[in-house]
Amino acid sequence: MSQNTVINRFEWSNINSVITQLFDPHRDSQWRFTSDFGSADIYQFANDILSGRIEFYQLKSDLCLIVMDCEWHQDQTIILRDYDWIRFNFSLSINVDMSISQDSSIQALSPSWRIINNPPHAEIAEELKQDTKSIWATLCCKPSLIEEITNLNIDNMPELLQAALNAYSIDSFHRFFHFSQELNKMTNDLIHNELKGPMRIALMKAKCLEILCKSINEIQKLRLQERHVKLNEFDQAAIKRAHSILLEHFQSPPTVAELAKDVGVNRNKLFYGFKEVYGLGISDLVQDKKLELGYQMLSQSNISIQEVANLVGFKYQCNFSTAIKKKFGCSPSQIRANT
Repeated sequence: MSQNTVINRFEWSNINSVITQLFDPHRDSQWRFTSDFGSADIYQFANDILSGRIEFYQLKSDLCLIVMDCEWHQDQTIILRDYDWIRFNFSLSINVDMSISQDSSIQALSPSWRIINNPPHAEIAEELKQDTKSIWATLCCKPSLIEEITNLNIDNMPELLQAALNAYSIDSFHRFFHFSQELNKMTNDLIHNELKGPMRIALMKAKCLEILCKSINEIQKLRLQERHVKLNEFDQAAIKRAHSILLEHFQSPPTVAELAKDVGVNRNKLFYGFKEVYGLGISDLVQDKKLELGYQMLSQSNISIQEVANLVGFKYQCNFSTAIKKKFGCSPSQIRANT
């Protein structure tokens, strides 16, 4: 680490209290705005450390945002804790070394976007180099916001998204993605816009939700690279017990963490080992059993489609209908008409 390196500490769980510590902003002009859409602290810098703009937004209790458009004149190290926040970083220009642990690091280059999910109390060092630019937006949210947006609990999400959101309780999750043309444009719109004051806060909140929805949609189209695990006899027996538990309780299944504790293996081994043994993920098995029961109810009873959807664990009839048609090739009303 350079002798002139500036070291700062940052915690996503307490964004407002650390703003005044970061880069000594009292030396520079600052703007603060508050509205029903959230609050913003915007700083313009021109000093021996950096030049440019940094913006901090608290948009919801489970959503905050940092926007950077600046150039570093000194090496900069930020020691940060994510706690239970998950970062979605969208970078037009970035050059940072992330020290995940004493023997593990990642270099983030641009343009790209990434998901970062670290253990709750891990301290992560991010080093920014002198004479480099930072033009990026980091959207930070709680897993509950992703559940709200998708109308899915974590264990029923696509495998890659599920792994990203669950990882913080086990180890670090870092996944880099190439920009699509649409996400690149969204990132430009988020970083470069001319609105001021409360209208800027409203726009940033809308843009954050838009880019978050788009990135989740792109993740849902991807498959997680298979992770092979070594399973001994105890592990295989535990996975078989987990399979039996899920078949018995699929209408109200335990979470993966609860299931792992019940059968006595760690979550990662259960998560990946289950798919290795049975050829499908835990959430896929649960979904299949729910849909099979739903098909049976539709074909053998006069219960309304909405009630069938509720009984098999779907909050919204439209989601149930889409899943039924995808699995069986016909809609619930068509199943009814054919029986």
